Amino acid sequence: MAELFIGMTTWDDALFVERTLRALRETLAGIDVEIAVWDNGSRDGTLELLRRAGVRTVSRRCSQGDALNFLLGMSTAPYTLLMHSDVIMLERGWFPRLRAAMTRTGAALISPEDIGLGPMMRGYRGMPESSFMLFDTAQVRRCMAPNVRKFVKNALRGRSPLLRYFDFYVLHVTHRMPEILAARGMSWLPIPPLMPTRLPVPWFTSPRPGAPDSEEAHYTYGYGNFYAFEGGVTHYHNWYARIVAPTADAIPGDPDLDRQAFCAAYTQRFFADYDAGTLEIPPVPG
Repeated sequence: MAELFIGMTTWDDALFVERTLRALRETLAGIDVEIAVWDNGSRDGTLELLRRAGVRTVSRRCSQGDALNFLLGMSTAPYTLLMHSDVIMLERGWFPRLRAAMTRTGAALISPEDIGLGPMMRGYRGMPESSFMLFDTAQVRRCMAPNVRKFVKNALRGRSPLLRYFDFYVLHVTHRMPEILAARGMSWLPIPPLMPTRLPVPWFTSPRPGAPDSEEAHYTYGYGNFYAFEGGVTHYHNWYARIVAPTADAIPGDPDLDRQAFCAAYTQRFFADYDAGTLEIPPVPG
């Protein structure tokens, strides 16, 4: 039996999956790991990449909450990691370090704190963030409830029913987790982000004439966050796995065009540095 089960959700994530899988395998060398992917009907080559990599893959359209529950139900390992495809693990030893902290504290979950992306801070302190959720499998299973309604509904449609479920069906997926865990006498540990260094000059300017420079372009990888735990870097989260081209009916002057171009630029900037081994990782606090 594997010690760690990794369940990943994907949807048109061909840009990331090869790097994500490679990083998992490189940083988990020597650890017995099982990886499974729940894909929401990708049409961009994601499925072909996953199959070529030999990863167990299910392609079925459903909600994110259902996908996470199906993946959680697949796990027979003591530890279960549910993650997004745009999360890149960076340092060997991240899993033993997190596992040791969970054993020491008895925590059921370890996850980044949902406080923001890059320099854009959000008011969700005290809440886990859904892109990376490492569970003690036995503990999280104690928090799963019988799923009578969905069992009947899915059985009538000939689909695989969710016999039990964890409540991933709320705002931002995770925002009931502290309450659910606490009701069972359980807790979670946050992984803090590394604050990026502000650059004096933005590296990206809008292709739209007259548009102001983006504040986020004063940070090396835009919205992307690095995370560290107990002195070691764990991972990078890009926040936007897909680069969406402007649509044909886009309105000239629409600021969303700037955001799309910016996301494409900082994602490619990250890829270039990651592939070259020159990532600019913020210093880890002593």
